[in-house]
Amino acid sequence: VFPCIGIGFGRVLELRDDVFGDEVNIAFKLGEDVATQREILLSDATLAQLAREGTTVATSTREEEIGHVMVRYHAIS
Repeated sequence: VFPCIGIGFGRVLELRDDVFGDEVNIAFKLGEDVATQREILLSDATLAQLAREGTTVATSTREEEIGHVMVRYHAIS
């Protein structure tokens, strides 16, 4: 089994047994539906936060329609 990972960064609503928010949804869809084996995908917000922290990551930018919305994301190279 090879992981497919989606990572998001942003505000969330955390309840006892669940977490809700736009970035939760984006990260889930990237990891579950878009990523291929051994692929790590970052949301736009994640890459922006890494840049604010002074971290650079080699990525390629892609777009995918998710739930009738075009979502830009970044695949780690």
